[in-house]
Amino acid sequence: MRVGRQRRLWLAAVLTLVAVLIIVPRLGAVGLFSSYLHQLEALAWLNYQPPSESLISNLKDLARLDELEEENQRLRAVSGFMQQKAYQYRVGYILSRDPVNQNLVTISLGSSDGLLSGQPLIVSEGLIIGKITQVSEHKALAELLTSDQSRLAVKSIGADKTTGLVFGSVGSSLSMQFIPTEINLAPGDVIITSGLEDRIPAGLIVGLVDKIQTKETELFKTAVVLPATNYQQQDLVSVIVGS
Repeated sequence: MRVGRQRRLWLAAVLTLVAVLIIVPRLGAVGLFSSYLHQLEALAWLNYQPPSESLISNLKDLARLDELEEENQRLRAVSGFMQQKAYQYRVGYILSRDPVNQNLVTISLGSSDGLLSGQPLIVSEGLIIGKITQVSEHKALAELLTSDQSRLAVKSIGADKTTGLVFGSVGSSLSMQFIPTEINLAPGDVIITSGLEDRIPAGLIVGLVDKIQTKETELFKTAVVLPATNYQQQDLVSVIVGS
């Protein structure tokens, strides 16, 4: 019994010595290293210098240049399309959207720019997104094709006559109605303006056929048309005022 007790005492002494010689110094080193890191961090904050006004100004100029380049690309696309078709046009911006009806937009063009009710509102290279409905001297109200009050005479590319009428519908799609049953139409077909409406030339792109809805008892069929662009993301617009 006495021998066992002595062994336990010797073991406790050895463990204590190990702790003193090995573990404690290491803990101290960790503590010193942590303290050193905190000191470096404090020095970094003390040496921190905010960016100069000239640097901030240069960054803003770069951002503006990037935005201008993007806008110039869009303007060149519009210009190229208009010149190819020999259209007279005016370029403006969407100033605001009706808070209740997002399909009504006010643009920065008016009668002083040659605008008339019924003219097409287009973006990019010939994508029609709406019609002018009201005109004042320096501003105009346009109704997007997705409005439930909108109507547009259209046809599919390659067709020799009007295929039907595009109506606005709930959501982001369009409803193409009064399509004669003999007209061959399939998903993926491109829908364009027919040119049978005053002030709206033929060939402006409306969108793509998504699906056909047919009933045997009806004289006409209906198609869901996906617009060629997102109307809510547009800001730079054009209006064709003559040919």
